Amino acid sequence: NLVPSPEREIDVYRDGQNGNLKLLLSGDVSPLYFVRSSIFRPGIPDVTIFAGSDKNGAVIGVCNYVAFSTSIKVGRGDPANPNNMEWEEVTKASRDHSMYKFSVWSREEQRKSYLWKRTHDPNIKGTMSTKLDRRSWKLEDEATGHVVAVFASTGIKSWKKAGKFRLLASEGKEWEEWILDRKSTRLNSS
Repeated sequence: NLVPSPEREIDVYRDGQNGNLKLLLSGDVSPLYFVRSSIFRPGIPDVTIFAGSDKNGAVIGVCNYVAFSTSIKVGRGDPANPNNMEWEEVTKASRDHSMYKFSVWSREEQRKSYLWKRTHDPNIKGTMSTKLDRRSWKLEDEATGHVVAVFASTGIKSWKKAGKFRLLASEGKEWEEWILDRKSTRLNSS
C-alpha cells in the first residue's frame, strides 16, 4: 500500500566532528532535520532527531542502543511527553550486521516489516559505492521485496557530505520520519 512518489532526495551532511548530522532536501539550504549524537552521555538519548537546523527544534524522535544487545529502541515523539511516544525496535537480522529489521503500523492499521540491507549499488548520482563500502543501504518492504528507499554513502569523496537518501515510495510524512529515524541510528553506529 505504499504510494509511489516522485523520488525525493535528502542530502545528509556532517555537522562538525561530534557525529551530528543535518538532513536537507536536495537543492535546499535549510535543513529539514538535525540529528544529535549523544552516545555515552547518561540521561540523554543516544540519537535525537529535531525538526529544523539545530537542537532547538521540536523533537521528532529518539534512539537508544540497548546495552549488550544488537537491538535498538526507536521512539517517535518527544520523551519529555512519554504518553505521546510510539516505541519500536530495530533488530539485527544477519550475523554480519548487513541487515536490520523493523516494523511499523501502516495507514491501514496493519503491521508492515521492512529490512535495511547493506548494498554496493545504491544507484544515486553523486555518491561513490565500492565493494568495501559498509555505509550504503537499501530499504525493502519485507512482504514484497520492493526497494522503497536507499541511502548511498559518499565514501571518501567528501568529509562534509555523508551521503544521500532517495525515497522511492511513501506512506506519508510520519512513515518518512520513521524511516529517516531508523537509518540515522545506523549511520551513527556504523
